[in-house]
Amino acid sequence: MPIHWAGFKFALPDWKDPILHIKVKADELNIVVIAPQIGQEIILKDSITTYPNWWKNL
Repeated sequence: MPIHWAGFKFALPDWKDPILHIKVKADELNIVVIAPQIGQEIILKDSITTYPNWWKNL
C-alpha cells in the first residue's frame, strides 16, 4: 500500500505518476497493491473490501 503519494503536489510530474509506476511494477511481480482514497479506513486481514482505481477519473 503506497503512502503519501496523493496528498500533495510538490513536483513537476503529474501527481498520479507514483501510483501508476507502482501498479505497473506490482503487476509485473504479481503483487496485489491497494490504494485507498485519502481518509479511507483500512481493516487488516479484510479479504472482502475492494479498492478501485479512484484516481483514474480525476
